[in-house]
Amino acid sequence: QSRSRLQPSCPPKKQETFIPDRDRCLTCHRKSSKTTFPDRVPMARLNCYECHQPHARIKPSDDDCLRCHTREVLALKPVHKSDKSCKACHIPHQWSIR
Repeated sequence: QSRSRLQPSCPPKKQETFIPDRDRCLTCHRKSSKTTFPDRVPMARLNCYECHQPHARIKPSDDDCLRCHTREVLALKPVHKSDKSCKACHIPHQWSIR
């Protein structure tokens, strides 16, 4: 399996309304959050709104992950055939596995 086959297949299109980019969000959230936001991980190329919906639901659900990471691609790895939540193994913002 090539690594590229396991990468997200999209970033969602930017919404028409004003939404700040990642740098603007992190101006405050780097100071106020216990979470770290590394700059050298694959997810760092995305804007926050691509996973987070700040006016609806802050924490992404598995459905949010599956907008880019399709079940067909995930099925290439046997570990993804379980019914576990994505966050049961993957640590958001870190690009690491528990």
